Order: sequence, then C-alpha cells, then structure tokens
Amino acid sequence: MKKAIIVASFGATSPSLRKRSIEAFESAVEKAYPDHSVYRAFTSPIVIERIEKKEGIRVDNLSGAFDRALSDGIRDIFVIPTLPIGGMQFDSIARVSEGYRSRFDALTVCPPLLESRETIDLFLESLPSAFPEAFEEGSALVMMGHGNSSASDGYLCRLQIVSSVKEKNVFFTTTTGTPSPDDVSRMLSAHDIIKVYLAPLMFEAGFHAHKDMCNGTDSVKSVLEQSGFETECVMLGMGEVPVFRDMFIDGLRRQGA
Repeated sequence: MKKAIIVASFGATSPSLRKRSIEAFESAVEKAYPDHSVYRAFTSPIVIERIEKKEGIRVDNLSGAFDRALSDGIRDIFVIPTLPIGGMQFDSIARVSEGYRSRFDALTVCPPLLESRETIDLFLESLPSAFPEAFEEGSALVMMGHGNSSASDGYLCRLQIVSSVKEKNVFFTTTTGTPSPDDVSRMLSAHDIIKVYLAPLMFEAGFHAHKDMCNGTDSVKSVLEQSGFETECVMLGMGEVPVFRDMFIDGLRRQGA
C-alpha cells in the first residue's frame, strides 16, 4: 500500500524562514520516512496567495494536498500539523481531513504536539538545551502562543500549571487570551526574576511573533518592560530547533506511521 505524510503548516511568506523551519522539518520527515511520499500543505490562504504573487509558486492548501495524494495513488496517509497546541487552526485541519477520510483506506491526523502530559514533560525538559540563557539564575523563559479560542487558552493554562508544578521558571502567555502578559508579569514578580527571554510557542517565528511578542505598543515585551523586567526577544520558531522537530516526528511514530 502506498503511504504518505502531509506536513500541514500555517505557512510563511519569507523564503528564508520557510527554509529554516518548514523545509527543515519536511526534510527531517523525509529522512525519517524514506518509504513515504511527503506532501506540503499551507493552511493560510493569505500566505498561499502572497507566495504565488511574489514568487510565482503555488503551494497546496490541505484539500489540494489530499487531492494530489489521491491522484498519485496514495491509500494510507498521515497528516502532521506543525502545531504545538490545539485551537482553531487544528480544528480546521481536522475538519478538512474528515471530509477525505472515506477516500483513503486509512487516514490519521496527528494531535497537536503538546496534547498529553507525557509530551508536555518532554517539552519542558528540552527547553534548557534550546534556550540555555533563560535558565541562568535570575532569568526566566516566557513563550507566547496563539490564544484565539477557549481551546488554545486551555492548552496554555495547562502548560503553565505543569510548569509550575515542576517548579520551572517557564511561563506561557498570549496577547489575545489567557494567561495574559499581565498575568505572567505578576507570576514573574513572585519568582524574583530579573531578566526575561521571550520566545514564540509557534512553529514559524513570523509576523505574529514579531508584532505581538516584540514590536507592538501592546506587545508582550512592552508589557513586561513596563513592569520593570529586562526583556530580550529570541526570534526562534520551534521548526528551527532540531530537538523540537524530533518531537514532532515522534508524534508521527506514536500514531503508527
């Protein structure tokens, strides 16, 4: 039976960012699964349109990737969303995938990376290798994720609870939900933190990370600095970090790929 994997990403308009994150991950998937065909899908119509306009490249959306796999004779397919947490983006991927389920012999959608307590624990333990400066005395790591739904807020709150239980100086926030930057500021004050390293809880460190995390007047960086914390932005998406790419691939293995 011909097997395949669709790497479903939000997408990135910057060629260099795509190369460092999405293409690096797709290459890692191809290396881990040399007997599978690997297809690219972007979930953002705006990103797809801008790439086609600027570069003359047409990237498939998820439906297009499914159609391409069907035309290639694929019968067993996995979808790996490059999403650390659930929410509206994952719900959309799951909904589109369900519409194609009857057209394949087997179709598996991997859950968001940080779906289980096991993967949360592994993720928290991996952070010092990715952001060593944030684990020096008097420092902390704050990661900003998408918080545009109650589901994604729930993931972020769960991450914060587990981090607190494990007594990690790692905090999670979003500019559009809970925990808010003000929530995180209060938590940091209770931990005698002097310097904060800000990083995106996102696969690609694109426009949203730059604007809402570091550059806007209401950005996380601005809120924390107004609270008296020295703050440094680390513009490193999860797709750029090998240990995180490996965790996503482990998620494929857990689903039987």
